[in-house]
Formats: sequence, structure tokens, C-alpha cells
Amino acid sequence: MTDLTLDLVIIGIYFAIIIGIGVHFSRRNKDVSEFALGGRSIPWWAVLASILASEISAGTFFGTPGEGFRLRNYTYAQLMVGYLLARLVVSAVFIPAYYKYNVVSIYEFLEIRFGPRTRRMASAIFLLTRSLASGSRLWVPTLLLVVIWNQMNPGNPLGNWQQFWFTGAGLVLISLLTAAYTAVGGIKAVIWTDVLQIAVLFCALGFSVWYLLGHIPGGWEGAKTHLTGADDLKLWEWEGDKPADTAWGKIKSVLESEFTVWA
Repeated sequence: MTDLTLDLVIIGIYFAIIIGIGVHFSRRNKDVSEFALGGRSIPWWAVLASILASEISAGTFFGTPGEGFRLRNYTYAQLMVGYLLARLVVSAVFIPAYYKYNVVSIYEFLEIRFGPRTRRMASAIFLLTRSLASGSRLWVPTLLLVVIWNQMNPGNPLGNWQQFWFTGAGLVLISLLTAAYTAVGGIKAVIWTDVLQIAVLFCALGFSVWYLLGHIPGGWEGAKTHLTGADDLKLWEWEGDKPADTAWGKIKSVLESEFTVWA
């Protein structure tokens, strides 16, 4: 069995498990509340894992190492401060309104407070911006597929149109698969699928760290000898040529986006 065949078998099994999770929970959805809220019986740790899996997109997975390599430090981690502050604000301001008005989504709340026109407008804006953002995040892993193909077939690289159809097919497949298990299984299928994905992610992360340290001369101690620059271990950047690269810029951008995404 070739490496490519083994990879395809593993991916196929993974997709089959995801579809199986959706089908399993579809049999338990007795009403809309069960479909949308999971019967309010989902463990907190599963919800936490789902949030982590949802916010770690392909853009984050590939972009974070790239940003660290570009900056040669850890200032990208400044985003985490924005994440934490945004969650505190959302928990204190928005979540109590859900319980007070007994609503499932922010759009129900907007309709109660401001009327159906506001709800429809907010829904349309969110769908548009989410489609653009999610589309770009789905596009990132399809680019990796092209890179992998070209590396495995150096004598037969993909042309421009071939890349277009290759990435397009990947986008459609991933979108249809996600839509299928979400529509069939409801929120429980989404959350438990995310639990599986975050488990795979952390296992892959642990293996990657172990593998890299095992192949660096001297292991961890050897790696530290190369971190001798003035900014190699830098965590904060208050000033910079680009506002987005500063701590205030990163915190501000996350605070602005988190209200919409998590509320």
C-alpha cells in the first residue's frame, strides 16, 4: 500500500465517522429544541472543545506558524488576550439576555427588542460576512492539497485551470459534508464532531512537537541555543509599523469580531 493510498483510507474512515455521528444523533432529535439546543444536556467540556475546534480554522492552523516565522517571536499570542476579554464581555452582557428572554439565538432577541426588520438585516449581514470569511478559510486547505499534489508529482504539476477545479472540488466536498452532518444531526452532531476534531488536532500537535524536538540536534536544549536573539521570546509589541501587529491592534480586532461570532 502506497503512502497516498494509506492517506486516502484514513481520510475516508474519518469522513465515515463524521457522517456516522450525524446519523446517530439524527435519530434522537424529537423536536426543534432538541435539534438546536441538544436537550440542554451536553457536557460543558464538550461545548468547550467545540468552541476551540470552531475557532481554530485552517487559516489559524496554517497562519499561526507562518506568522511566528515571519515575526520571529511570540507576539501573535497577543490575540489570546482579546479572546479572553471578548468572552468575559459576551458572558456578562449578552448571555443573560438569552435567559431573560428565553431565546435560542441573538436574532430572536433582536426581533423581540427591535422588530423583524432588524432581525432580518442582522441575519443577512452575518450570513454575508460569514460566507466570505468561511469561504476564505476553506480555501486555505485546498491550496495545501495543490502543494501536496505538486510535490508528489513533480513531473506533472497542476496548471492554473487544473488548480481551479482541484480546489473547487475540495471546497464543494468539504462544504457538502459539513452541511450534511449539521442538517441531519443538529447541534449535538456538530459538538461531538468538533470533540473528535479537537482530539485529532491535539494528538497531531503533540506528535509534531515530539517529532521536531527529536530531529533537532540536542533536542529542547539544542533548540534553546538558537533562541538567543533580543526578540526571539518576545510576547508583547506595543508599537509597530502596522497597527494590526501591535498588542492593542490585535486585542481591538478580536474584541470587535467576537461580539458577532460568539453572540
